Amino acid sequence: MGNNEVRLLKKTLLLMLFLVFLFFGIWLAKDNPAVVTVALLGFPVSGLSLGLWLLLMLFAGIMLGLIVTAPVTARLAARIRRLERKLVESEKEIARVKAGEQGRHKLPDVSN
Repeated sequence: MGNNEVRLLKKTLLLMLFLVFLFFGIWLAKDNPAVVTVALLGFPVSGLSLGLWLLLMLFAGIMLGLIVTAPVTARLAARIRRLERKLVESEKEIARVKAGEQGRHKLPDVSN
């Protein structure tokens, strides 16, 4: 599989996953129409349907999780890039050393 095919497959899978979550979100909102007033930090927030509150809290939890893990993910991505550069440099060095050794290990001419 080529790189472009993998990207297309990944985008297609993400779109399908998004559509599944959208479907279940709409289903959740339709099945829980009861209006609920929620108190946040002691202040009542306008009444929304229970389904919408659940979706909002799910979205808030996902965003909070992404924000909390972003620094670790960024640090690991930077480490991967750094190690990939070192690997390329090491492979070049190995190829250079091997090329130099092949020239040195020729047998001497003893036909005299």
